[in-house]
Amino acid sequence: MELSIGKLPDKLKAATASAAKSVGVENPPVWQNTQEVATINLLNLPSLCLFLDHVAKIEGFKDSNQALKSTRLKNLPWWETSIWLPLLFDPRPEPTVDSLGSRSFLGSCPGLISELEDIQKKSDLDLGVTPPGYEEMRAAPEKTQRSGFTLHGDHRAAIQWVWKGLYDGAQLALRNSAPMIGFS
Repeated sequence: MELSIGKLPDKLKAATASAAKSVGVENPPVWQNTQEVATINLLNLPSLCLFLDHVAKIEGFKDSNQALKSTRLKNLPWWETSIWLPLLFDPRPEPTVDSLGSRSFLGSCPGLISELEDIQKKSDLDLGVTPPGYEEMRAAPEKTQRSGFTLHGDHRAAIQWVWKGLYDGAQLALRNSAPMIGFS
């Protein structure tokens, strides 16, 4: 999964504004016209699944599929495409952004940060620690992606990477009043 902080693709702007209205965000502010801020690579889909399974176990579920139906953590990237706005609101549990026949989840950056901090407190994996290679990816995401970078070690480093990427991305989105979009 890759996170893009900043400008939404044109095909998603109107659909996102409409979905935002449906959750009580009237007259969407500056986030509709922001520039590209940053890209954060969350490694790959299996790494994201490891993270979501870890979260599910913290919550007492067997796996992320079971957690998706009953989780109280509504702002996590449970969906193939997720868009987070730099505003506090209560997201709907199902995807609400409908663009060209594709549905995307609409979440809240402040809500995501709060949920990630809650996960950090309950996890035994030292979430918040910077895993090997993460700073290099932040400095040059395209170079890291082209280099064939592989994260060595156990699942702990991959889960730390995903947590840190989501947290850093949401913080950047808030600081820049920008949306964040995650594509699996």
